[in-house]
Amino acid sequence: MHCKPKTRTTTLHPLNTYLAVITFGVLYLSSPALSQQETQGPTLTCAEPVHDFGKALNSDVIIHDFIIRNDGSDDLTIEKVKSSCGCTTASLPTNYVAAGKELAISAKVSLKSQKGPLEKTIDVFSNDPLQPVYTLTVRGHVVAPYTLSPPVALIDLTPNKPNPKSSVRLTFEADRPITITGTGTQNLRHASATIETVVTGKEYVVTFSINDDVIEKDRIGGALFVMTDSPEAESVSVPYSARRIRDVVVAPSKITIPATLTSGQFNQRLILRHRRAMNTDITAITVPTKNVVATSSRKSKSMHFVKVRIDQVNETLDGTSLVIHVAYENGKEDDLYVPIEFSEQ
Repeated sequence: MHCKPKTRTTTLHPLNTYLAVITFGVLYLSSPALSQQETQGPTLTCAEPVHDFGKALNSDVIIHDFIIRNDGSDDLTIEKVKSSCGCTTASLPTNYVAAGKELAISAKVSLKSQKGPLEKTIDVFSNDPLQPVYTLTVRGHVVAPYTLSPPVALIDLTPNKPNPKSSVRLTFEADRPITITGTGTQNLRHASATIETVVTGKEYVVTFSINDDVIEKDRIGGALFVMTDSPEAESVSVPYSARRIRDVVVAPSKITIPATLTSGQFNQRLILRHRRAMNTDITAITVPTKNVVATSSRKSKSMHFVKVRIDQVNETLDGTSLVIHVAYENGKEDDLYVPIEFSEQ
């Protein structure tokens, strides 16, 4: 009698299968040969790859050393360093970093002409197989040595407006107090300026007031120069601009005589036009000298032509004005001043 041998089948529980795979994986990864293989080669690391300098003036130069380290087993070779723009440079003493050693990459960022948030990068190209390009970053906020708010004092010369004036706030951005050592002027013969202290050494308000003798001017401008003890802001120009918006537009706004014409006759035609097409009359024209002759003609109810003839040109006319007296249908009157000047060319 022959007996057929029994075949025994063993079913492995899923949990046991999972544990077996985990155990095999641990043994595999802990193999000394494999561990040694993974740590071979150069490895570039940097504990602080981003340098934030905070706030700095646009006259400063930021200098910072990035410390890089070779955490690999082979020598690290730096092939090149490349900055994001011309205002940023990077230098290093050598291109090789032995295993376990460090190297300083010196970065220099010029903040000249920069303003607001800034971020510059330096790419480090090396033989690190996992990170062939490693990026270092310099960031911060760049401010001017001072700010003017608004950048210019705008003054309205509307007729009959009392005490036309305007102000500018001057704020120094330096961390230390700034001392104002004096003031100077440019074209301030038609205006006056005062300085009020808001925060000593930090913030001031410059107020411009227009003099009463500028009634004949439609546009003037100038500046107050504020001198300080700051090397970054030795002379601060605080400008003002004053403009009168008249009902009648004169084109051209001034009579310009070529500088090469020192004698002889000169002719110029002016066009007067009311902005809202209101009926306008020219009641008279006042000339600076008897050598200047001016006549007017009506084109329409709101437009006139004025022909100006200078019989004998001479330099005494430079800086004088032709005054056109006008009257409107609403009973209002105005004097329009047209400056006479010699061109520089």
